[in-house]
Amino acid sequence: MSELRSWAFGATGIWIALMAAALLAVRRPFPTLSNRDRRHLVLVGLLAVVVQAAHFGEELSKGFFTAFPQALGLSPWSRRAFIVFNVAWLAVWLISVPAAARGSRLAQWTLWFLALALLLNGIAHPVLAVLARGYFPGLATSVAAFLAGGVMLKWLVEVTALQVEQVER
Repeated sequence: MSELRSWAFGATGIWIALMAAALLAVRRPFPTLSNRDRRHLVLVGLLAVVVQAAHFGEELSKGFFTAFPQALGLSPWSRRAFIVFNVAWLAVWLISVPAAARGSRLAQWTLWFLALALLLNGIAHPVLAVLARGYFPGLATSVAAFLAGGVMLKWLVEVTALQVEQVER
């Protein structure tokens, strides 16, 4: 029960990003994508998934699943739960990239979440390192996460801008 409580409170940022992504997906649906935009989405999306996989690898190898909850005064997360959570999302994102390119609204929501999660990781890990007065698990790949999330978010905003303008008219 304490690990469940730890996940509920320790992953608050992720839950907020998840809700924000759902809202963005509803408010900013993809237009029908051109072949060029579909290829670009697949490239940007797969690059973002690779960066997130590398970030997860660093977190796993350096013990983020114990260090982060403990920094918040919570119980450590089990290695297994941390792996299942991250691998499940990586699988969802890998499936979502081509599905979103084909027009799936559900897949679009998960890609908004990927962009926000990468940005959140890119901000949170340097802050955690400052608070720890040194390295904090996930710091080394956090810059790449921030950049990949920024590129993806910029693309998502740009590709959905025309659709938003048409809906508002």
